[in-house]
This record gives sequence, structure tokens and C-alpha cells, in this order.
Amino acid sequence: MIKMLLRCIATMGLLFAFSTSQAQLKCPELPQEFNWQTAEDYRKDAELVKKTLRWLCSAPLNIDLSKRSEANVFVLKWLSGTPDYTIAIETAKLPFLEQHPELLDTFIHGMALAHLSKDKSIEQVDAYAAGFQAVVQVASQSKSLSKSRHLRPLFKAARKNELKKYAEKTLGKGK
Repeated sequence: MIKMLLRCIATMGLLFAFSTSQAQLKCPELPQEFNWQTAEDYRKDAELVKKTLRWLCSAPLNIDLSKRSEANVFVLKWLSGTPDYTIAIETAKLPFLEQHPELLDTFIHGMALAHLSKDKSIEQVDAYAAGFQAVVQVASQSKSLSKSRHLRPLFKAARKNELKKYAEKTLGKGK
């Protein structure tokens, strides 16, 4: 009786975890039109941008391509105009970019989410580490990207929990 109860509880826990992870795969509802004019207009949508970035950084690249495209336009347009955040990227410092240009947006999303998640600005190396983490998260869900030899050093750094060191090295700030 106790074993059956424990199995039931374990099954319910797994179902809850699965439904929670599936809910995270759903893009937040985005406005049909957005017209930000003032700093306050941008601030009003900051939470929606954060939620959208979380989705973009966790959902596989092949999930709901049209919604992913809409979400990408929404966040990039917001990021390009908000006066509160500046994201600077040196594309020459992204070792995966030549072979996998489709991961640039994911890298930007990770950096942006790191910036928006902090009350103050973050160091460049921390922003890059967050961008690399987003790339690892998304690429690891793709059969072809997860096997790419061009991404192996990035996956290795993530497995060793050394993405900050990887970012430092990539930026020429490491040993």
C-alpha cells in the first residue's frame, strides 16, 4: 500500500514537472503592435521582454518558427530602442558564428536576459558567459547542433561549469 502511494506521488511529481516544462515552452502573448516612444513605454514592457527572452533561451530552435520569429522581432526592436540597456557584441569574439550564424540571436537573447535580470549593469565577461549559456541550452536540444565539432569547446566549458573562463578566454581577458 505504501509503495503504491509512493509510486502515485512520484508519478504526480513527474507529471507536474513535465507540465511545468511544457508551459515554459509556450511563448508569452505578445502585443500585435508596439510603439515605444518614451523611456517609460519601454519600462512598461520590460517584464514581457524578460519572459519572452526566457522562452527564446530555452525553447528549441525548431519549435513554432513563426512565433519564434515574432518574439525575436519584438525583443530585438525593444532592445534597440530602450534607453536603459546597452548590449555590445564583438562578433569576431564568437567562435561559433561562422559555422552557426543562426545562433547569433540566441547569444544576444542570453546576454539581454542577463542584463535585464540585474538591477545594475553587468560586466562584459558575465554577459558573454550568459550568451554562451543560452547557446548551449538551445544548441543541446538540436540533433545536428549538439554534434557540431565547432560547438564542442563551448559544450565542454558548460559541462565543466567554466563558461565564465571560456568567455574570458574568448574575449582575450583570460590566461
